[in-house]
Amino acid sequence: MRAKLSVVVTMGLLLASLAVPQASLGKHVTAFGSLTISRCTDQACTATAALTSEVVVFAVTANPGLEKTMNVFLQGPPFTFPVFVNGDNTNPGNGDLDTIVVITDLTGSGLTANLSLRDQGGNPIALTPNTLVIPANGTGAASLTKLLP
Repeated sequence: MRAKLSVVVTMGLLLASLAVPQASLGKHVTAFGSLTISRCTDQACTATAALTSEVVVFAVTANPGLEKTMNVFLQGPPFTFPVFVNGDNTNPGNGDLDTIVVITDLTGSGLTANLSLRDQGGNPIALTPNTLVIPANGTGAASLTKLLP
């Protein structure tokens, strides 16, 4: 009797897992606008300053699928560039687009970068988290799809 109950429970769990599509487990996020990178001047990053020659920054907008679409933005001061995000933050598919920002520290002392995202109308869009810690002479990268709530 226990064996039959175990089989029935197992089959029920399998059927329930098939009824929930994988795509519904993630969250679809969309953003189109600009990203500005500045340097945090205090521990809590409540105050920022413009970056000049402390970093090298580039951004890549690409899709994770088999059909490759890619744009690369190499940026000098001021560090503001266009971004495009349209995808699932946990289960990316062929048609998704993500912008990945890469920052390399040139100061030798490390820094914390503040990432400020704005939509096409200039309105702020929250990022979680909105900072990226870059070690001395190191490189940090952030996927905007992962930072959007």
